[in-house]
Parts: sequence; C-alpha cells; structure tokens
Amino acid sequence: MAIASAIYVGVVMLTDVGIGQSIIVHQDGGDDLFLDTAWVLQIMKGALIAVVLSLGSGWAAYFYEDNRLQEIVLIIAATALIGGFNSTKLQTAHRNMQERQYFWVGLAAQAVSIMVMVGLAFLGKSPSSLAWGGFAGAIFTCATSHFYYPGRLNRLRLDGGHARQIMRFGGIVLVSSTLTFACGEGSKLLMGSLIDMKAMGVISIATSLSGLCVGVSTMLSGKILFPAYAELHREADHGKLYSVVGRARVVQMFFIWAASFVLLLIARPLIGAMYDSRYSEAASIIEVMAIGNFGVALNISYVFLEAAIKRPDLTVRIVLSMALSLWISVYIGHHFWGASGVIYGLAASGWISYPLVSSVYRGAGFWYPRSDLLIISMSALVMMIYLCFGPGLKVLS
Repeated sequence: MAIASAIYVGVVMLTDVGIGQSIIVHQDGGDDLFLDTAWVLQIMKGALIAVVLSLGSGWAAYFYEDNRLQEIVLIIAATALIGGFNSTKLQTAHRNMQERQYFWVGLAAQAVSIMVMVGLAFLGKSPSSLAWGGFAGAIFTCATSHFYYPGRLNRLRLDGGHARQIMRFGGIVLVSSTLTFACGEGSKLLMGSLIDMKAMGVISIATSLSGLCVGVSTMLSGKILFPAYAELHREADHGKLYSVVGRARVVQMFFIWAASFVLLLIARPLIGAMYDSRYSEAASIIEVMAIGNFGVALNISYVFLEAAIKRPDLTVRIVLSMALSLWISVYIGHHFWGASGVIYGLAASGWISYPLVSSVYRGAGFWYPRSDLLIISMSALVMMIYLCFGPGLKVLS
C-alpha cells in the first residue's frame, strides 16, 4: 500500500497546477466565473490522473512484482476521479478562514473511511480495503462539499482569461510540486528499488509514526496559516506579515520539536505495545528519524508562505535544495551502509538542507536566526546525550 500511495501522490503532484491555491491567493478568487473555471480545470485534472493511474496500474504490478498493486491503483484512480468533482466551496472556506465546518466534514470523512476499511479488512483481510476506505471517504467529501457548505453550486463554465491566470500561477506550482514529490513520496519509490520489501515495511511503519507531528503541523498550516498569510499579503502589510510568520514559526517548530522529543523517549515501548517482535527494529528507526525531525522543523515551519505571497519560484529553489539533499543523502547512505544508511540519509537530509533553505528565505526578507539558533542548540544537546548515554544509532541489524 505504501508503494501504491506513493504512485498516487506522485501523479497528483506531477499534475498539480495550483488550482486550490489560486482561489485562495488571487484577488478574483471570490468571483463566480473564476470559481467555475477553477472547478472545470479541477475536473479535467482528476480525469487525467484517473487515466494515467489506470494505464499504469499493470506496469506498477509488474515492476514491483505484486499483482495486488493493480487492483489497488485502479481503486485509487477512481478516488482521484471523484475528488476532481469536489466543490470549490472547500477552497472558498479556506480563503475566508471558515475552518470549523471543514474540520467536522473532514473528521466525518475520516470516520467513514475508517469504518469501510475496518469492515472490509474484517471480511476479506485484503490490502485493497485501505484503498476502498479512501474511495468511500472521497465520495462523502464530494457530496458534502456541494450540499453541506453554504453557497451556490458550481457550473460548467470555462473563462479563457481566468484559466490563463490560473495556469500561469500553476506553471511554477507544477515545477515545485514535482520537486516536492521527489523530496517526499518519491523517496519511497527510490527506497523500494534499493532495499527489500521486508526492510521497506519496517521503514514505512517507522517513518509514518515519526512523521505524524510534521504531517499535523503541515495540515494545520495549510488550513489556518496559508489563508491568513495570503490575506495579509493582499493587504500589502509586510511588517505585520513578517511578525505573524515569525510567531507562527515558533509555535510550529516547538510543536514538532517537542512531539519528536517525546517520540524519541517512548519509541521502544510504543512499538512493543503496537507490534510483535518482527517489527522491533522500527523502534530504533523512529529514534533516528525523531532526531532528524528536529532539523525538518526548521524548514517545514515556513510551509505555504511562498504560495501565500505569490512567490512559488521561491518554492522551486527551496524544494530543489531539499530534494537534492534527500536523494544524495539516501544514495550515499545506502552506498556505504546499505539499508541502515538509507535511514541515516533520511534523518540527515533535513539538517543538510537547512543552510540552503534559510539562505533563500533570508533573501526574501523572512529569516529568524534567534528562534532557529535556539532549536539548533536544543537539538545538539539532545543528540549528544542520545549518542553518549542512549542506545546509539544502530538500525536494521
């Protein structure tokens, strides 16, 4: 399922033209014709993703030597098609920072997905139950986006001027999304070709658990901070925007840092309680990845700022730095230390990319050395204690 998910995310990101972001950041984002144009483009994108995934499902099963992948990818293709019909009222709610409704609908969609997953897993015990759960959640989200949120229903209208406006903005978003995929889900495809499936399964469990705090921070940033940054940028109040970004970064960095520190402390009893002895090695991987998260916090706490200020070109430079750091670190780690080196490379990549990322933000007028230095100092202290008195860095025996 990790491979199927990576393939799906890859296709989505490789076709990302910033439709939702355009609604949030553009002055015309509240115009009915603009919204209808965005909806038509979104439908076309969903259909394109569905076609690409359907055509590639057989190849994926052949390449990874697992016939179950074909069925799973086909279900994900149908999920993408349904998602393309989501109402633009979802993005309008983000633009107007009306997050309460979105929260409850999202929570209900997750509940529907989980119920379907658990029910099908109980009946058939097939990995495809996870994909069917996502499909059910997509149908629920699509229906509620049209009929639960207030506002007019979308119409099939396409305006050339608005379409060009969205696509111009989306051109650089597409490049940045491609690089983001290379930095994130694409690394799973790389790892799948470097190490065996057993080690891949253990690593997937560990990285999923260690990445929860980063995922939560990113999700909240997209729902709360992104529209807030965009509104301040539209008001042309750079001083207030600089101050708000600085305070938001402090909250995000300390949340990720604190959550990762707790995970570092409880990794072994947590894995022991959740999994059997076959997955015991995941605990040491989580510890290493938690230390890596300290560095990730410095970079990820800026997320969505570039889109909010209509500077996706900055995102290209930032994500390129992060992607190169990740892939080079993973490759070098694997070359010298095998499967263990893949873990070391993943954990080190956030720290390696920090100087490059911070230099980009400094040039854009957003750099906060005092808060960064505090996080770096705290992280260095924890790493020294861990190396000197903890279990060390040995993973995947």
